[in-house]
Amino acid sequence: THDYDLVRDTYDKHRKIIESSLEPVREQIVVVTEAVSTLTQREKEITHQGETVKEEIHVMIKQIIDLLLQSERKLTEDVYLAVRHKLSMLSQQKQKAKTTLGQLTDCYDFVEQGLKVGTPQQVLSAQPQMIDRTNSIIKSFKPESFQPVEQADIKLVKSKKIEEVHKSIGE
Repeated sequence: THDYDLVRDTYDKHRKIIESSLEPVREQIVVVTEAVSTLTQREKEITHQGETVKEEIHVMIKQIIDLLLQSERKLTEDVYLAVRHKLSMLSQQKQKAKTTLGQLTDCYDFVEQGLKVGTPQQVLSAQPQMIDRTNSIIKSFKPESFQPVEQADIKLVKSKKIEEVHKSIGE
């Protein structure tokens, strides 16, 4: 039993030494466990922040798209109004040109018909009337008034900044 007592005394002594060497390990376990918990919490925060920022980006881009669609509608309306105005002006001018063409054609046909079917006496007697009519129509005729008053100059002038917009949307 003496050997047994010796082993037991030695064992108890060494066990205490070994157990006391575990204390720093136990303390490190607590520290590392807390670190794992902190890291897990940080992962959750970063994941949540990432999702929040992605949603904010989505909302911001939707707002930008809405603004672009508003701009498109306004620009389209501006083009529609410009085209309508130009076409209206040209339509009025074209109607005047058609009226003048009708008057010129009537005058030409009247005088030509008189020359074709009229006897020399009828032509001579109608000459002052024919000359007055042709002179009158010629004096009222102003060829410059039939030049288009509106230019075919509708075009889009793009903003040079538009190419840079996507680079400055956000960070």
